[in-house]
This record gives sequence, C-alpha cells and structure tokens, in this order.
Amino acid sequence: MLFDMPTQSMQASVQNYMTIDTEDWFQVFYANDEIPLDSWSDQESRLSKMLDRSLKLLDQHNTKATFFCVAWLAEKHPALIKALADAGHEIGCHTYWHLPLNQISVEQFKDDITKAKKLLEDVTGQEVIGFRAPGYSLKRQDQSYIDVIEDVGFKYDSSIVGPPSAPYKIGKTLVEIPATGLKLGAGYYPANGGTFFRFLTFSMYKSYVRSLNRKGHPLNFYTHTWELYTDYPQVIRHPIKRLIQYHNLNKVHDRMDQLMQEFPFTSIQKACFQS
Repeated sequence: MLFDMPTQSMQASVQNYMTIDTEDWFQVFYANDEIPLDSWSDQESRLSKMLDRSLKLLDQHNTKATFFCVAWLAEKHPALIKALADAGHEIGCHTYWHLPLNQISVEQFKDDITKAKKLLEDVTGQEVIGFRAPGYSLKRQDQSYIDVIEDVGFKYDSSIVGPPSAPYKIGKTLVEIPATGLKLGAGYYPANGGTFFRFLTFSMYKSYVRSLNRKGHPLNFYTHTWELYTDYPQVIRHPIKRLIQYHNLNKVHDRMDQLMQEFPFTSIQKACFQS
C-alpha cells in the first residue's frame, strides 16, 4: 500500500489546519503573462462570489479557516475582507502584489509586506500574525527574507515546505508552521492541497491524510479562492501551465466538503496560538 492504514484514536486527536490563499482569478502566477499587475484594476472581480462559496462551505462544517489574503484585495474590497474576520476566521498576509520572493529584492519585500500587514490590520481591526509567501517561495536558507518577516511583526510564517512537521522557530521569536510536503529528489514538494489535491485521486489523498494523522502529524491544508468558485475567464494559454492551473477545478469544492466530513480542521491561529 502507498500509505499506512489509520489508527482511529490517533487520527481523532489531531487538529488539521484549514488555510485558503485569497486571490482573485487574475492574480495567479501563470496569468502574469496575460494580465500584468498594472491591469488588475481593469479586470472584473469574482472575489465576492469566491468568498461567498468558501464561507458557505466552511459554515456547513462549523470550521474556521486562515485566509491568507493578497492585501491588494483588501484595498479594493475592504468590506469583503472585513467580513471574513467578522465571521471569526483568521486573516493572514499573502503579500500585497503576490510576487514570488525570487522576483523581488529583500528591500522590495520589506516594503511590500509592511504595507500589506498594515492594510489588512486597518481593514479588519485585528492584529495579523501570520504570513505565507506566494507559491511557497520562501526557502529555509532565505534568512534575510525570514528576518524581514520577523522584523515587520509577524508571529508565524507558513511558507516552508517539508519536515519537521511540528512548528519550530526560524527566528528569535518567529515560528514556522510548515507546509506538509513530499520528498521528490533533493527537495520537497507541497503535498498539502492545491495542485496535489486536484491531481491525486481523492481516495489516495484521504489515505495520505490518514497516514499523517495516524503519526500524530496535522495536515496544513491549503486551497485557493479561485479553486472553490470557477466561473471566470481561463486566460492561460501555455498548455502545461494551463493544465496545472485548471485541471480538476470542478472537483475541489465537493472534495473539500468530503474532507471536512472525515477530518477535523481549524485555523492556524486557533490550533497553534490559543490555549
């Protein structure tokens, strides 16, 4: 068998993390060639419908999530982001411009997340303690970027893929909530949701989660708002990028529904920072 069979007592004691990267359809990496950053304001937003579908699904399971928000959205649609916080969900920071770290300097990164954190806090009226880099682009060796995350005032990061599975310190006070990953060659690939969730058969994915929980490890699950509501232009033309971006999008909502029926989930803040 690919994964171990579950031990129900261990599985039941593990609280998995539900996280949703909050992006509009035109803010995904592979759309940058078709829709540059300076044309975002010209696009027809689907964020309201994306968040409505996300909230309804979470409410059905009485589950709170961490929404890692692109702060540009909070500037353009403040009421939508505030509604997430008012509903009891955690708001995390997913930068302002949603650019991977290998495309920006340390100084640009600091300016971006300083602006993003303040904007999200001003909109929600709550402290934003968590950060996630776009595309899990923060690596363990990127100490200068890690230092910036800590200096800006975040309490935790959830960007680094791979072991250890338990939270650990990556700065003087900054805690890493690692992304669940599978070892492929010399590195680790995010196996906690997104593309992996869509490409793997659902029975295999559930076996994977059971295997983690059986060992006492939580799944740090993630999806995107554009994976839960999919009525928007599919603008990506490159065949491989198009496959990665859009494959099995129509299955995500129902798979998440079943996943939350079988496994317990909550926000990172509730699981790791509240006694």
